[in-house]
Amino acid sequence: MDVLSFINLKRLTKCIPFSYKLMIIDYIYSIPYYFFRFLPIKSNQIVLCNFYGKGFGDNPKYIALELLKHKNKFNLVWLVEKKDDSMPSEIKQIKINSLRSVIELVRARIWIDNSRKPYYIRKRNGQFYIQTWHGNIMLKKIEGDAEEKINLDYLWNAKNDSSIIDLFLSSSSFFTSKIRSSFWYTGQIIECGSPKIDVLLNNNKEKIVLIKNTLKINHDKKIVIYAPTFRNNNDLEFYNFNFNLLIEALMHKFGDDWIVFKRLHPSINSNSLNQEFNSKVINVSGYSDMQDLLLISDVLITDYSSSMFEFALMKKPVFLFTKDISSFISERGVYFEFDELPFKYALDIQELVNNILSFSEKEYLISVDKFFIKINHFEKGNACVQVVNRINQLIN
Repeated sequence: MDVLSFINLKRLTKCIPFSYKLMIIDYIYSIPYYFFRFLPIKSNQIVLCNFYGKGFGDNPKYIALELLKHKNKFNLVWLVEKKDDSMPSEIKQIKINSLRSVIELVRARIWIDNSRKPYYIRKRNGQFYIQTWHGNIMLKKIEGDAEEKINLDYLWNAKNDSSIIDLFLSSSSFFTSKIRSSFWYTGQIIECGSPKIDVLLNNNKEKIVLIKNTLKINHDKKIVIYAPTFRNNNDLEFYNFNFNLLIEALMHKFGDDWIVFKRLHPSINSNSLNQEFNSKVINVSGYSDMQDLLLISDVLITDYSSSMFEFALMKKPVFLFTKDISSFISERGVYFEFDELPFKYALDIQELVNNILSFSEKEYLISVDKFFIKINHFEKGNACVQVVNRINQLIN
């Protein structure tokens, strides 16, 4: 049973002022972390988590895979909402927010996460918390830069989480500046790049074949992945447009036969069951690792997702479909004007088609290079090795 679901604290504290409510919930939920503090810390234990228990993916996955190369040196524990069959058997899967997860966290020497830890978790002396974050370059403003747009629960939790982080990973000078200015963080930063980007830069052809075989994709097909970000109201309208028109434009411009990967954002991927799919439009919302999908795709279409920058590092074409651009900018604000980006953006499907048909690879590559020079990115394809070297130093 979930250790935190035995009581509906939000209902019980409904009439209590917000600040006191958080203090009460924090105190009650944190009790198990104090209770098990008598247990000794295991010097080689590392507890990893991806986006509140979403499974084997993102930056923590690639750090874990590098750690596994050091045979039996580390005791790896992964916190999950449900069992992930894609995870290596050497990694122990534990239900997130269970009593067992509390014990594993209390006993770990190192925590690795790519999103905020709940405010009730208590770190002990002698423990080390590495924050990888889940976006290496962001378009929309986040954390402290969008403080007036963030609900108070998240804001309070975010500030608390930043106060217990020991090491933050950065992918660029741009992101380093944001860690300092908007994450309420003054600790150590390692400018090594993002571990999940390594797989995109190292171009492992065997891995590409394996992923396509797993997804049962014909190797002769070209792939365009359509992956918009989520809206605050969970609107699914943006996942539906004329994919036949899109495929025709791609075939006319680039040749070959094309299929569409449609991926809903992890926050709403359960809604993919309500979407229409066929042999040309394939649902990949349930596939745990976005990096695998980016690696095998030939073109990316998104709107405001940071995946645009990840995909561009492979020098592959990116097109933006931004029909609600005005409301998006007013809702959160952006770090870059759209004309600063190396990607063409469209307000409707016909403009998107025109952008594809008029695409110039030479001009695109020049624009991409200029953008990455501007933000001074650190991606060299060896971020995982740098992080694991740091972990080895801590363990030793």
